[in-house]
Amino acid sequence: ASTLKTPPTAVDMSTTIQTKLAAAALIVAFVLMAIVNALATSGTLVTVTNTAVANTHPVYGLPSGYAFSVWGIIYTLEAVFCVCQALPSSLANDELAKIRLPVLGLFAANAGWLFLFGFEAFWAALIVIVVYDYFLFVVLTSLDVNMLSRRPAWVLKLAAAAFGANASWVTVASCLQVQVNLLEEGWLTSP
Repeated sequence: ASTLKTPPTAVDMSTTIQTKLAAAALIVAFVLMAIVNALATSGTLVTVTNTAVANTHPVYGLPSGYAFSVWGIIYTLEAVFCVCQALPSSLANDELAKIRLPVLGLFAANAGWLFLFGFEAFWAALIVIVVYDYFLFVVLTSLDVNMLSRRPAWVLKLAAAAFGANASWVTVASCLQVQVNLLEEGWLTSP
């Protein structure tokens, strides 16, 4: 018995093109975010670096400098995710389709926060970092991955690891941002 394949409809082709464009947009957004991060960290793009703000704004709970090296791991996981979500085997995954837009939002918020914080626009930076954290939790809630289960595809576990690590650090950074803002407003920490 032969099976006849029906030709794809215009709607099917449009959806496929939209999915490929969304997957490609994620890769482009990640690269742009990484470039903004490199420029902000080096002080090229902004007037003050995160390190300079940390040195002039002593707040409770500021991690040691070496702890920030975890961002290399987070960015590496996110880069691998961005490539994997664009592979032909992942394009039809409904769970990935649901998170592409919020991931675009969190990449944009990450870059925006770096820019605002580097220009010491602390109140605007606070709003953006809370939005960034919100997008991270939207992604994690949408994924709802049990890392010990065999059911979810490995790319979903990769996404959960990448954005889970990112969410934990951005949540801490949001608390630190509040402390920096309060310090700027005159709420001094005790010796």
